[in-house]
Amino acid sequence: MNTELNKAVKIETLMIRNFKRVHVAEVEFTRNGLNVIGGGNAQGKSTFLDAIKFLLGGKKYAPSNAHNTESGGATAMVRTTLSNGIEVERSGKSSTLKVKVGEGKGNQSTLKEFLNEFALDINVFMRATDKEKAKLLIAHLGIGEQLETLETKIKRCFDERTDLSREVKRKLQLFEAIQTFPEAPEKKLNVVELSADLRAKEKENEAADKAVERMSELREDAKAARAEVIRLEAEIVKMKSEHDELDEAHKAFTAHDLSALEAQMQKADAINAQIDSNAKSKAADAEYKVSKKQETKLSDSINEAREQLAVLISSIKMPLEELEVVEGDLVFKGQRWDCMSGSQRLIVATAISRAFKPECGFVLVDELEQMDWKTIEQFDSWAVSQGIQVIGAMVCDDDKSGDNVIIISNGEVKA
Repeated sequence: MNTELNKAVKIETLMIRNFKRVHVAEVEFTRNGLNVIGGGNAQGKSTFLDAIKFLLGGKKYAPSNAHNTESGGATAMVRTTLSNGIEVERSGKSSTLKVKVGEGKGNQSTLKEFLNEFALDINVFMRATDKEKAKLLIAHLGIGEQLETLETKIKRCFDERTDLSREVKRKLQLFEAIQTFPEAPEKKLNVVELSADLRAKEKENEAADKAVERMSELREDAKAARAEVIRLEAEIVKMKSEHDELDEAHKAFTAHDLSALEAQMQKADAINAQIDSNAKSKAADAEYKVSKKQETKLSDSINEAREQLAVLISSIKMPLEELEVVEGDLVFKGQRWDCMSGSQRLIVATAISRAFKPECGFVLVDELEQMDWKTIEQFDSWAVSQGIQVIGAMVCDDDKSGDNVIIISNGEVKA
């Protein structure tokens, strides 16, 4: 057993007179392990715990009426002797506190030097939520601020990632919904330019057709002019020259095929729609990839913070072996609080209570009857091994009376 722990302050004796349901009682407690205040319902068991709380804890634990209503007007008195030699008493109509330290006197501050609030009322810890239990321990271990910073970072990144994941999903759905056309050209067709090109080539074809007509006319005119050769010889020469020029141009000219341009014009709108769709798909894909990259970055930040949190928690010394904090919950031997056995819960709560103030060597526990006797024995063995004094109340029969079980009947210790 750890000798330093065994030096912690324990309750050696307790005397109660006319306090609440108890008429008179004087008991000695075992220093290590479980001391059970037992008996039937409404016999005054919990009064023993209330007396210790009020005696040591002060006004915070004061009952509305400390004096036994059946005492005939006698005032309540509660007294204890502690293992460090201090004697504490509350008595009189006002329940005045008296603290004797050797040959001198003390006060409530003297008691606070070794008292632990959770030791006086461990049910406060037991009733706390799983998250609150873990926070109480973490705050005591001195890593509350660091843990809060990491938890805040994880929550912020998680919330951002949740929002971004919805956006990533939306953008992916948008990208997948856009139809693409692999055969469509990259550049959109300019209908205006195609129309202008078509008109220009139509004019060229019309000009060529007119030239053909003109050639025909000139041939006819030449036939008529031959009859007037003498008179029109000069004109014939000129016409022949013009004819030759036009003939050469005609021979050199190849008529434009307008079908390709006409076909392009007919398909231009459809092709441009395909190009637009391809562009939208490419932009949607780019947006999706950017958001996906941001989502991955946030996931990395969350994982990094969680790793830092795990390192931080693993670096601290827990009050119990196999006790850890996982995702903000207490876990003992792989089990969260709601899955722990009754004895495991008491062990965890008692160990944490003791860790808050090692100078306080005792813990008060009410409602022990929630556990079976085998579980109570397991808890007792652990408390003995740790040098912790546990004073608890429970409903039990007289046959359980023994070295560490004190039976109360009608407000008195049963012989």
